[in-house]
Amino acid sequence: MERLRKLFGIGQPPESHLQYQPVPPQSHTDTTTPASQKGPASKPSSQLPSDTSQSLMQSVENQIRKVVPLEEDDCLSCKIIGTSACLGTGVFVLYWGRRATPNYAGFKRFLWRGHYYSLAVLMFSAGICRFLDMGVFKKLEEGEEFDLQKRLTEDIEMFKGLPEKISSFFKKPEHSDPKSSKGS
Repeated sequence: MERLRKLFGIGQPPESHLQYQPVPPQSHTDTTTPASQKGPASKPSSQLPSDTSQSLMQSVENQIRKVVPLEEDDCLSCKIIGTSACLGTGVFVLYWGRRATPNYAGFKRFLWRGHYYSLAVLMFSAGICRFLDMGVFKKLEEGEEFDLQKRLTEDIEMFKGLPEKISSFFKKPEHSDPKSSKGS
């Protein structure tokens, strides 16, 4: 190590007159002072949340969990942060792509729009895939290795059947005509 210091011309760091002295952490409950001697000034600066705020936070989290599909080993904050990062990047690309569009004319403008629209759609798709655990965000089964070709063929098959699923979702259910059932 000394050779390297001499080679690069690095000297010894100067001695500091400051020394680190760790301070032991203080707990919120001090058992040495009786409660009768404690005044309002002895309360800790950060209060623990009350039971009502804890129950409110728990109910909010339960409502969010009804909407957000979570896997067994996935946490809510990871899913929300990952999804919002992808969606936010898509919004960022759209905003700045549209702002830069006047700089181009003719065919270059057409190409520019194609580039930033496709990148924005890609980021929105990544956000949706993260939210729904699809594509590359799909969790691996135990002992399964990641196979990109297999994942892509599964996704392509899913997207092939998507128009039929969407059209069947929006079809009106066929009801039997009450007049025709009376006549027979």
